[in-house]
Amino acid sequence: MSDNRVLVVEDEEITGELLRKMLASGGFQVYLYQDGAEALKAYRANPFPVVITDLEMPAMSGDSVIEAIKEINEDQVIIVVTSYGDSATTIINIMKKNVYDYILKPAEPNELVATVKRALETAELRKMKSGIENERVIKLQNQLDWFKWNENIIARNYDRVDLSLFTSLHESFNQGAGFGSLLTLISLISASAKKDNGHYIIDEQMFNLIAQNARVAESILGIFSDLVVIMSRDFELETISAMELYSFIQMAADEVSRFAQIKKMKISLNDPKPGYRNVSVGIEPDNLKKALCEIFINALKFSKPSTSVMVFLDTRSDGLEISVVNSPETMKEGVTGIPFEYENLVIEPFFRMAKIVFEEFETSDYGLGLTLVEKIVRKHGGKITISNVLDSSNIARASETKVSVSVLLPYAEKEGK
Repeated sequence: MSDNRVLVVEDEEITGELLRKMLASGGFQVYLYQDGAEALKAYRANPFPVVITDLEMPAMSGDSVIEAIKEINEDQVIIVVTSYGDSATTIINIMKKNVYDYILKPAEPNELVATVKRALETAELRKMKSGIENERVIKLQNQLDWFKWNENIIARNYDRVDLSLFTSLHESFNQGAGFGSLLTLISLISASAKKDNGHYIIDEQMFNLIAQNARVAESILGIFSDLVVIMSRDFELETISAMELYSFIQMAADEVSRFAQIKKMKISLNDPKPGYRNVSVGIEPDNLKKALCEIFINALKFSKPSTSVMVFLDTRSDGLEISVVNSPETMKEGVTGIPFEYENLVIEPFFRMAKIVFEEFETSDYGLGLTLVEKIVRKHGGKITISNVLDSSNIARASETKVSVSVLLPYAEKEGK
């Protein structure tokens, strides 16, 4: 269960009580304090995901409350309550302190509830991101890629892995829609079709099934074709800002949103950051969108129902990083997420962690999706890493295993450089 506690700091008793009632009606747990110092004491004892504070208070100003909380947690989501009498300069100065949003008095109930719901989602994203970053440090994920790959190769049992690859390929061709079904249907037609004046008469339903599976087989062959084309040519990259890339990621997420409804899930993207406008990357739009959609659909397929796929765009020293994090379901094989020994193998052609075919997601499930993504990312001069991470961001529950797919795109060369 997500943490829906809200800390409200408001010295005016009537205004504070109105805020409490409006938020409570929206399903939030409200903790109301009239004194900033007392509110800080409560925050230090058990930090809140969202803080709402008035600006003008006699004992301790809202400005001081914000500064004190930001010293404890610079990523804290804070909403400021201000009046129409406050100057634009005052509001701008407060927003420069990385405040999430502001609300004008008197607050409108629906607007207040909607703002706090968005704020809680942002708080969850920020907390998860922080926990994952800590986990990455613990796992030493910044070590050289070749070292980790070499370590896996040394430990690899070739016969066991190759057996797994060929078994997966065999199962892929023989289960679900596509080639396996076509072969079965052709065998049935050979046994049941009736000859009439040089023509064969077949059942209409059987013919429709052949046409349906032929389309699936065509889609599978299309992936092979895409791989051949991608590997045989260089991409012509167009330069876009990180802010434009942010919008591009959102567009790709919207394109696959219909698949999120299958398990009552959603795809959540972190808030844009001011620094996005200062850096740029080179992309080939059609293929990058194809790669992002494949990553999103893959995350949705293997996630627990009613969870969120979290997407983060961050600036790194060597490029822009797109991270996609999901809460994996335990497969029938007893596997949760991606075991360490398979982290580099999941991008290998035909490699599949699970033997399930997800026909409702309209994918081929031949173990080629992540292979395609890896080829596209490499053609952008980037790299992809896939690993389990331990999410300890929610103190109310035990640490949870999640899967993180990170795509690093190098910064574009500046003109004249």
